[in-house]
Amino acid sequence: MGTSTIMLAVNGERVVVPASFSPSHRLIDVLRSETRFTGPKVGCGEGGCGACTALADRFDPVTGAVSRATINSCLATIGSCNGTSITTAEGLGNSKCGFHPVQEALAKHFASQCGYCTPGITVALAAAADRAAAAAEPTAAAAAAAAGGCDSARAAAIAAGLDGNLCRCTGWRPIIDAAREIADLEDLHKHACCSSSSSSSSSSPCSSLLPPVASFPGWLKQHVAAQHASSQQQLQQELLTPPHMRQTYPYMPQAMQLPALQGDAAAAAAAAGDAGCCGDQAWLKPASLAQLAALLQRHCGSKRPARLVAGNTGAGVFKDLWPHEPVVVDLAAVAELNAVAHLQQGVMLGAGLTIQQLIEVLRHPASSTCSSSSSSKCRGKGSCKTSAAGSAAACGGSEAPCVEQHASSHVGSINDGASAAGAGGCSAAGRASSSGVWAAMADHLERIAGVHVRSAATLGGHFGLTAAKPLPTDLGLLLAAAGCWLQLLTVDEHAQQPEAAAPAADADPGTYAWQQQQQQQQLQLRLSWVTVEEFLQHSCVGGSTGSSSSSSSGGGSITAEDLITAEGVAGGRQLDPQQQQQQHLFSIAPAPAVNPAANTKGASRGYRVVTAVWLPYCNDACELFWSYKVALRHVNSHALVNAAAWFRFQEDAHDNMCNGNARNSSSSSSSSEAAGVGSSPFAGRTIAAVRLFVGFSPEEPAPAAAAAAVGVGHAGAGDGIEEPWRVLRLAAAEQQLQGGAVSVQAIIAALRQAEASLASAGAAPGSFSSQALQGTLLKALVPLISPTAPPTATAIAAAAASGCSASTARSDHVIGSKTASGLISPTALPAATAIAAAAAAASGYSTTTCRARSVSAYKQLLRLLQLPAQYDPHCLPQGSQVLPAPPHAAAAAVAPVHQPVEKDAVRLQASGEAQYAGDVASGMRGRLLYLASVNSTKALASLQQLDASAALALPGVTGIITASDIPGSNSVMGAPLLADGCVEYLGQPIAFIVAASQQVAERAAALVCVTYGPPPAGRLAVITLDDALATGAFYEELAPLMQVAAVKPGAAASSSRNSSSCASTLADSKVDCSSAAGTSDGAGSIARGSTRAAINSSTSSCSTETPASLSADAAAGRPAAAAAAAACVERLIAAAPRQILGGAYDLPAQQHFYMETQVAVAEPQEDGCLRLTSATQSLDAVQQAVAAVLGLPFNKVAVVTKRLGGGFGGKASRSMPVAAAAALAATLFDAPVVYQLSRCDDFAQNGGRCAGRLRYDVGFQEDGKVLAIKAEVLLRAGAYLDLASNDGAQLLAASDSAYDLSGLHVAVKFARCNLPPHTIVRGPGYLQGVMVLEQILEHVAAELGLDPAAVKAANFLPEVAAPTLGVAQQQPAPATADTAAGSISGAAALSTDMGRLCLGSVPALSQHTHLQQQQQQQQQQQQQGVRTILGRYISPESYTLPRVWSELLQGGPGTASYAAMLQGVQAHNRDHVWSKRGIAVTPVRRQLASSSPTDRAGHGWASSLDGAGARNSSRAGRLAIGFS
Repeated sequence: MGTSTIMLAVNGERVVVPASFSPSHRLIDVLRSETRFTGPKVGCGEGGCGACTALADRFDPVTGAVSRATINSCLATIGSCNGTSITTAEGLGNSKCGFHPVQEALAKHFASQCGYCTPGITVALAAAADRAAAAAEPTAAAAAAAAGGCDSARAAAIAAGLDGNLCRCTGWRPIIDAAREIADLEDLHKHACCSSSSSSSSSSPCSSLLPPVASFPGWLKQHVAAQHASSQQQLQQELLTPPHMRQTYPYMPQAMQLPALQGDAAAAAAAAGDAGCCGDQAWLKPASLAQLAALLQRHCGSKRPARLVAGNTGAGVFKDLWPHEPVVVDLAAVAELNAVAHLQQGVMLGAGLTIQQLIEVLRHPASSTCSSSSSSKCRGKGSCKTSAAGSAAACGGSEAPCVEQHASSHVGSINDGASAAGAGGCSAAGRASSSGVWAAMADHLERIAGVHVRSAATLGGHFGLTAAKPLPTDLGLLLAAAGCWLQLLTVDEHAQQPEAAAPAADADPGTYAWQQQQQQQQLQLRLSWVTVEEFLQHSCVGGSTGSSSSSSSGGGSITAEDLITAEGVAGGRQLDPQQQQQQHLFSIAPAPAVNPAANTKGASRGYRVVTAVWLPYCNDACELFWSYKVALRHVNSHALVNAAAWFRFQEDAHDNMCNGNARNSSSSSSSSEAAGVGSSPFAGRTIAAVRLFVGFSPEEPAPAAAAAAVGVGHAGAGDGIEEPWRVLRLAAAEQQLQGGAVSVQAIIAALRQAEASLASAGAAPGSFSSQALQGTLLKALVPLISPTAPPTATAIAAAAASGCSASTARSDHVIGSKTASGLISPTALPAATAIAAAAAAASGYSTTTCRARSVSAYKQLLRLLQLPAQYDPHCLPQGSQVLPAPPHAAAAAVAPVHQPVEKDAVRLQASGEAQYAGDVASGMRGRLLYLASVNSTKALASLQQLDASAALALPGVTGIITASDIPGSNSVMGAPLLADGCVEYLGQPIAFIVAASQQVAERAAALVCVTYGPPPAGRLAVITLDDALATGAFYEELAPLMQVAAVKPGAAASSSRNSSSCASTLADSKVDCSSAAGTSDGAGSIARGSTRAAINSSTSSCSTETPASLSADAAAGRPAAAAAAAACVERLIAAAPRQILGGAYDLPAQQHFYMETQVAVAEPQEDGCLRLTSATQSLDAVQQAVAAVLGLPFNKVAVVTKRLGGGFGGKASRSMPVAAAAALAATLFDAPVVYQLSRCDDFAQNGGRCAGRLRYDVGFQEDGKVLAIKAEVLLRAGAYLDLASNDGAQLLAASDSAYDLSGLHVAVKFARCNLPPHTIVRGPGYLQGVMVLEQILEHVAAELGLDPAAVKAANFLPEVAAPTLGVAQQQPAPATADTAAGSISGAAALSTDMGRLCLGSVPALSQHTHLQQQQQQQQQQQQQGVRTILGRYISPESYTLPRVWSELLQGGPGTASYAAMLQGVQAHNRDHVWSKRGIAVTPVRRQLASSSPTDRAGHGWASSLDGAGARNSSRAGRLAIGFS
């Protein structure tokens, strides 16, 4: 096959990418649409979840080596993967050739539930296990974990390979158990390979856990070699062609000259001018820095600017980084950018190296790292005694790195460094057990993203993204603190560039890059050096760059992370020298200025590219590096704040640390040792030089003048959407520390200066950023305090003379947070006594009193300066699962109940063979269409015009769908499928684009221009609950439904005050206490009719019925009785001995995070029918919605669901509009259509759980017994109600829990906000109901100073004796809505029947006579059980709370003990000043209920459930679906 093809090997099979794919298409699009392998899934689309993980082997045609790394196929482009061998989970093992040991281990340990993430976890585990098995020695972190008893080093190394993978439903422990089993296998290498290739048989044993590198297909090697030769030849031809002679791109490799999608694409492209499309994207791959410079010079001033790309990981952080660029320069083959050179003063790293390769260099420093000079002392004996004036220089000097000075003397170490980095560079098991500056940096770098992203993200790309976007950078912060430099290549149209000669065929890449060419390139190329600090100051995280350059630079687009550019511009975006001069973008000391001749109006533009990083060597004998990062997770999460500190200490005359006898000075931020006063080996040493850098997100814009003073500036990127980020050097704080030893006074002064600097930069005093950063710096400085130095008079005498207590010493002496464990030796207490005498004379107190106060204050001071042990991320979680014996001998009759059963199809999930809704589309290649939505960018506005001309002109676009194209009803769950006339929330779909590929559909949707008008008259956007209260935006029709009020019989008569008034009120309403308690017919003051209507509507959760239609049933309630009961509750509260009035609590919102986003595949069938594969929890509801939108009868819509990649309630109703959209497009275009929401769209169109605000009054006794509660809950719903009403209904259902209350009044109100529709999330309403009651009881406990567990126990329902259970024991069914007041579900009897199933009795559930018998038995036996205040009956055998509570509190063999754990918490809190622990035990009463199993197939319901027990059903099928 010729070179005009993009070719891959996927699991050994040849895959030729169709011409319809541009090189910038994602790899996963090819895998899922052009191969039979659907194991890689799209979970987040940004490299954060690992569901798309695949193994990539790359062949280097120059060296003949094959490199290997795990990658995120949702980020990798097919252009950069041309000639790559890809292995997915199916290639490791499958049902045909046998399963891989990793897949078997995952199945054995139940490590898969929904299974959507499991294929990615399989690949990541196999790759990590292969690296661990091949490692010569365990990693330092893994060894430390093993020493601490956490687990074996190999298991820890394997688990570390999962830091780029997420699992949302299985839980991490079973996955870690599988990793342990893999690590414990005696021989990891004996298994069959499933990846076929020309050089290996599918049945032959592999030499490792992965297909051997030797299996790289020979035909693919030939393709790569041909591509390389063709690329170089045509690239040289282009570089020799004068610009005026270039009509098109004859130099473009033929493999990238892709024809257009359709026949008229050429005409469309010509009409579009220079705007590139899929078919004419040029993908260039220079092999040297000179070629790169020549290419960029050719594009200076061009209308087709070049965009630089390497790993493309930046597109996962900022989703707008890849509009389609016509010219892309792939930097992967540039030799200089991938080399490592160990020089005399530091190591030179090519900017094309990945972050993971940098970690490997730091873990395995070359032998010349600190011994290249004749002495092992600090570089220059006097350098460790530098005065304050010279502190700006690191041990490596303050001048730019002098490459030409030392390159010739270090030829031998050049390739050693490159070898240490490794081609893949992602081996967590290959780390050496080293400590010091570089080890601390490596520890922090391993917290960046996950291993799959770190293996692709380049150093230069990271700085390029930082230059253009406010990226919360850890890498830039660390390298700035370490004193690193960046090398920049400057290119403009008028510069003379060198001849772009390719390296000799037999030249070593490392030697070519760093020995033979470095000096020549310094002269011929415009290479210059700038410190990382200065680079950041002029980037989007600093203070000298603005957003105007991004918006005014002309053609091109915003930069991506892999554009490897500087000067705050986009890769592919060109620099205007005039703008540079006006904005002072860069003034780099050793760098030549931009060509002065170009500084005229209309001058050409140019590029600056980061080409190398210089990292100075460290000396652990006199240098210390410390860093810390506060984030939501330890790994794979952006920093909330971060900090880095570098210290150089003066040589001590009594210590020979700087004379070659270096102590172990571990500065790792992940050390598990306690870090208190004096814990550092440098404690008490004089600081010669220091650099303090912090990163944070400013809460408010920094004032311009103040920002200029501290080196920070504008709020963020040009579009103003991203949250701003700042990297700030704390120069004023450095001055307080430099030139002396660290002391309490120095720390206080430094933190005060830091607070002032942060305030000037936008982090106000008292804000999270300010407090967190001060606490973080405290963690760095406290270990440097000498443990034997006496306290100063200021620190102790002030505390003694003022009589400060232990409780106030903290605020007087320490600013910050974090801390505590272990006191130091009080060797300085005698000095405190002497200071106390002086304090006594000054204060008038006796010497004894002052001595006692001084000693006490000093001890408290030491206690406040204690720091906690650091979290050890390598300590593996442990747990055990104990399955008790069956409760009776009849258990065998109901097997497999009570038995551990392996999950069905778990091996298919681990191998990627299990089919999900989106996988069905893979069999429809060639005729499948894709859908993308045009979403609103306004929360509330009128729609005036929609212009889709640019989108429809894009090749590959089939058409557009608007509201006018809908043949049936434009309504799904009460909300419009497409906005018509007005948009109600940000992200609301306005139109759908139909295209030949997902990427084209998304590009076209972004091109649609929507013109908005003012909101409808009299309406304002309502976003918060405060907005709703101010504007009165509520769902008023729900107010009568959402309240319960009840009074216990006799409660009014027994109250000490106002009893007559309460009784009179009830009498006037003709409601007595018994009816108020709901013990009669259910029409009393509980207002049960209203509640039943609301809750019945919620249990019919997927009905398209609107809440307004429920008002008729609400009229059956007794409003007057409810008001009377509510008034009585208020009187009970007033009569109570103690009250809490106006209590407040905020109920948090929660969004779904299922791994599989909403997806549906619609396929037209014969006779106008439609087959719909939907990822839904409500098959019948999807059928109804689709039929209504299309105007079809139910029997023409068949809905199929195989399995879900997570649901959590989010796919009960929100799957309906997605399915309806796919069905609509399939019907209109008569073709199969797949519609899968991106992660961003999924979040934007699904509101999740309602947030809420609770206000309550409660009356209680001194012993904690609660008498009455009045609670009002305001829930924040969306612009359309959807299933949000379920939250309110179920909150009311759970509001009595298992507590014995005398009076209860709960009212729920819904705010109507301009937000996406809210729906049910796991435990809808019940979670909020439990939180309401538990908050009130814990508040009561806090008021009384009692243990919350004791207060809860004092309010339990009275205990009853449970009858002896037998095989034939007939249990009374729970009260239904018609037989007992306050009951919630009319089908609740199924819960008891299901419980009886476990006891061996299987009644005929569908027979009404049986249900009637149960109801009669319940009425006869209900006196044996208990009843809540809302009338919910609990049978004696079901009321297990007293027994379970007692077992939890007291504990027993192998069980938890609340009492013992409480003692441990109290002991910890006594011994620790800053870190505190808490413990709580919470009772939960959860009523089990299921819907009627009525089969509706005879009524036109055609929903179906594939798999075991497939059947046509409605709600019964929905309940049975679960996760298979």
